[in-house]
Amino acid sequence: MNKVRIDKWLWSIRIFKSRTLATDACKGGKVKIGSVSVKPSQMIAIGDVVAVKKRVYF
Repeated sequence: MNKVRIDKWLWSIRIFKSRTLATDACKGGKVKIGSVSVKPSQMIAIGDVVAVKKRVYF
């Protein structure tokens, strides 16, 4: 697999507990590739730099 959807990838590496939460984060502008906000359907590939802004609860 060379490319995968950003929302599916964020869920699969467990940044978010569900794919819905990953989709909402993308729609809310919390996920960027480089310095550009992305849509949930954005395809990412090996070598892309992904930045996620997320609250952490302890």
